[in-house]
Amino acid sequence: MISQSQTVRINREDKPLAIVKSMYHKLNKFSVEYVLDSFQQCETKANNIRAVILTALYNAPMTIGSYYANRVNCYEAAGVP
Repeated sequence: MISQSQTVRINREDKPLAIVKSMYHKLNKFSVEYVLDSFQQCETKANNIRAVILTALYNAPMTIGSYYANRVNCYEAAGVP
């Protein structure tokens, strides 16, 4: 958020700093918990954890809805109240 660069590398692509800041401003407690939960479920080792975290947080506002919808569908299919 305090970068002086004009671009930030997200998912191996240079994104304009303004767009990255805009996505990070959309983060809230639930999206950060979602990212942390996703990391806990991951079984592969990240070689560049900084890049993984930047990408995960950037994508979180766009993917959190489908993640929780999928979890609800799994619980309903299993008959969990």
